[in-house]
Amino acid sequence: MKVFNIMLLSFLITTQINADTRILFNGSIQVQNSTYLSSNLTVNFEDVSTGQSYEVRTASSGNYSIQIFEGVYKVRVTDIRTTVVFRGTINVPTSSGVIIINPFCKILGQLYISGYPKKFSSHKLVVKSVSAANKIIKLEKHESKVDNSGKFSVALKKGKYQLSIKKEGIIIVSKIINIDKDQSIDFDLSAPTQEEKEEAIADAIAPNQETEVSLATTNFSILIAIIILIGSFLLAYFTQYFRGANNEQLV
Repeated sequence: MKVFNIMLLSFLITTQINADTRILFNGSIQVQNSTYLSSNLTVNFEDVSTGQSYEVRTASSGNYSIQIFEGVYKVRVTDIRTTVVFRGTINVPTSSGVIIINPFCKILGQLYISGYPKKFSSHKLVVKSVSAANKIIKLEKHESKVDNSGKFSVALKKGKYQLSIKKEGIIIVSKIINIDKDQSIDFDLSAPTQEEKEEAIADAIAPNQETEVSLATTNFSILIAIIILIGSFLLAYFTQYFRGANNEQLV
């Protein structure tokens, strides 16, 4: 009996050790043809089967090492501003730990108003993707804060974007630019052009178009109902009138 208990205990200990055994998984973050740093990025591994998460930061070289269990993981990479720069799936240990991020370009900007104090705390930068057919993709967008001096910065993948400045919920100026390298962009808010005003008004009105159409449809339905009601009243009145006239003639 003692021998059986010892064997059972040994089996349970071995099973527990095997269940808790992690492996050393090595990898690196590679950002090619860009000044966007691959160091000090946070790599998050989420176990698909258990939901358990593990995190590690990249070294100055972009390399990382993490003790992790075998399995399939959702991988998310974030920068120091907690902006997600990569999402994917890795099978540990069969997959390579090398993660290649599409090149990012650093955009630095400045707002200014000639002859006026610089107070931009209520302004925001709105970034929207632009398709090859010059169509604004409104669903793929994000907003960045502008500091009191009017400065802002944002990291974007290479591509075509509409950069707009929003104040109190209204777009006041926009630019469409092709981003293929780090660059600086300034916005002069002192004298927007007529085209910029029209674009800003159209952009501000666009979200309300569906509501306006709905209201117009409702108003039209009410008008039709009123016309039908008046028509029914007049029909009843004249029917009664002619019946009375006929009765007088018969008498």
